[in-house]
Amino acid sequence: MDCIYFKKQFSRQYLENDEGQAPIVLMAIIPICILVSMFLPRVNLGVALGVGIGIFFFVVAFVKTEIALYILILSMLLSPEIGIGGGEGGQGGMEAKKSIAIRIDDLLLVVMMLSYLGRMAVAKDIGIVGKTPLNKYIGFYLLACVFSTIVGMMMGNVRPVAGFFFVLKYFEYYVVFYAVINYIHKEDQVKSFIKVIMLTCLVVCIVGLAQIPAGGRVTAPFEGEQGEPNTMGGYLLLIMALNGGLYLHLTIPWIRRLLFWNFFIIILPLLATGSRGTWMGVPFVYGMWIIFSKKKATLVVSGLIVALLLPVIVPKNVKDRFMYTFTQKAAKHRKQAKLGAVALDTSTTARLESMKSIIQDWQKRPLQGYGVTGYSFVDAQFFKVLIDTGLIGICTFLILLVKIFQESYRVFQTVESPFHRGIAHGFMAGFVGLCAHALGANTFIIVRVMEPFWFLAGIVLMLPTLEAEEAAALAALREKEAAKILPPVEVFPPPQGMVAPPGFHPGSPTLVRNMDLLR
Repeated sequence: MDCIYFKKQFSRQYLENDEGQAPIVLMAIIPICILVSMFLPRVNLGVALGVGIGIFFFVVAFVKTEIALYILILSMLLSPEIGIGGGEGGQGGMEAKKSIAIRIDDLLLVVMMLSYLGRMAVAKDIGIVGKTPLNKYIGFYLLACVFSTIVGMMMGNVRPVAGFFFVLKYFEYYVVFYAVINYIHKEDQVKSFIKVIMLTCLVVCIVGLAQIPAGGRVTAPFEGEQGEPNTMGGYLLLIMALNGGLYLHLTIPWIRRLLFWNFFIIILPLLATGSRGTWMGVPFVYGMWIIFSKKKATLVVSGLIVALLLPVIVPKNVKDRFMYTFTQKAAKHRKQAKLGAVALDTSTTARLESMKSIIQDWQKRPLQGYGVTGYSFVDAQFFKVLIDTGLIGICTFLILLVKIFQESYRVFQTVESPFHRGIAHGFMAGFVGLCAHALGANTFIIVRVMEPFWFLAGIVLMLPTLEAEEAAALAALREKEAAKILPPVEVFPPPQGMVAPPGFHPGSPTLVRNMDLLR
C-alpha cells in the first residue's frame, strides 16, 4: 500500500512540477510537429492558424491550467462566433435556423478537455470530475437530454448533426464547472479569477456603452449586426448580482468604492439592451440582496427612492420600450392578447401563443418530448425544456435548479470570510435573477451566460473546502509556533521529599513545565 501511495503522490507531484512537465510536453510536441509538417502544406492559412492556436492552447492547458482558465474567462464574452450548417454566426437564434454556432471558447474547452485527459493519463489519481453535491443531478438532466434527442432522431424530429452538436454544447457548460472544481485549491486563485471576471465585464460594458450613441439595442461583442440583447442582458444581470454581493459584504473602503461605481457602469448598458426579461430579473436580484443582507433597512429605503425617481432618471427610449408592451397600436392581421382591458404588444402575444401551442403539442409526447432541436424555436427556457425533453427532462431540470440554490445557500451559511460570503450572496442573487430572465429567454442554454454562471458555481462550491483547508493549515502553524515557545528541556528528578506523580517517567514535559512554574 505504501508503494502504491508513493507512486500516486510522485505522479501528481511530478506532473504539477514545471521541471517534471518539460519532458512530457517535449514527448507530446515532437510527434505533433511531425504531423503538422506533413499536413501544413495541404491546408489554407486560416486552418493552419487555427491548428497552431489549438496546439499552443493545448500545451498551455497541459502545463499551466490556471493560464488556460484565464484565457477562457476572457473568451467567454470576447470571442467571435461562426455559424455553420444553415446560418451565420452572430445573428442570434441559432437553433431557430437549425444551425450550429461555434465560438473560440468552444474550441478552447475541447482542447482543455483533451489536455486534461492527457494529465489523467500521466497522473492516474486525478479524477475526470470532482465530487460535488450536484453531480448526480447534472448527470440525470444530461441523460434526459440525450435520451430525448436519440428518441427524436429515431422518430425523425431531430436532424442527427444539429441534435448532436446542441447536446454537446449542453455538456460544454459542465466542462467549465468541473475544470474549476478540479483546479481551485488556493484562496489566491479565487481572488484572481474574480478580478479577471470583473475586468472582462468592464471591457464588455465599455463596448456596450460605445454602442449607445448609435441608437440601437446594446448587444455582446462579436455578435454581428443582429446580435441578441437578451444574451448581453443575462450576462450583465449575473455580474451585477456578483458585484452587489461583494459590495454588501466587503469592508475595505477603496474596494467598496470601486464596486459602487462599477454598479453604474454595468446598469447603463443593461438598461440599453432593451431586454424586458433582463429588466424583470433586476427586482429579483435586488430582493435577494435585501433578504440575505444585514443592511435591509438601507437597501429598502434606497430601493424605494430609486423606484420613485425612475420615471425621471430613466432614458426615454427605455421608457418607450417598457410601455410598448402595453401601448402598441392595433396591428392589422396580427393578433394581440389582452390582459384585462389592456392589449399586449404583438411580440408578447406571439410568445404567449407559442407557450399555448407547446402545452398542446407536449401532450402528444408527455414523457420524452420531441428531442433537443426537434421542435420549432421556443424563446422561454422552462417551456423549451418541457417540449424538448418532456416530463423526464423538466423534472430533472427543476430539481437541478433547486439543488443549485440549496447548495449555494448552504455555502453562504457555512463560510465566514466576508469575501466568500459576498461571492455566495452575489451568486444566489444572480441565480434567482436568471430564473426570472428565463421566463422570456433560453437563459440556461445561452453559452455566453452559462459559461460564467457555471464558472462561478464551481468557485462557490469550493469555498467551504478552501476555508476548511486554511483553518487546518492555521491550526498546524499554531501548534508549530507553540512547540517553539515551549521547547523540550532536560528532565530532573523530583526534589527530595516530593513524591513523583503516578505515571512519571524521565522526559515527562508536563512535569518539567509544572516544576518550572513552582520555581
